[in-house]
Amino acid sequence: MTTVVMEYAYEAPLTDDALGKFVALLRSCLEVREIAWQRAYLSLDRKTLICVYEARDASLVQRVHGMLGVAFARCHAMTVVPLD
Repeated sequence: MTTVVMEYAYEAPLTDDALGKFVALLRSCLEVREIAWQRAYLSLDRKTLICVYEARDASLVQRVHGMLGVAFARCHAMTVVPLD
């Protein structure tokens, strides 16, 4: 599995309602494709959302977003670097 980091950028601050709809839309499709949503980070101004997924590869996560019409700013396949 690959760690995939998606960045979403918004012109206006993301409301709780919009965030809830975003989560519901993605969750329904991610689980079917064996993509695990690990965590999400919302900037303090609520204009940037970073989500971390575990998936077979980054292109699979990008395709799901395309199928759902969910725009994203950046997508990165990452590796976790231990800090020890």
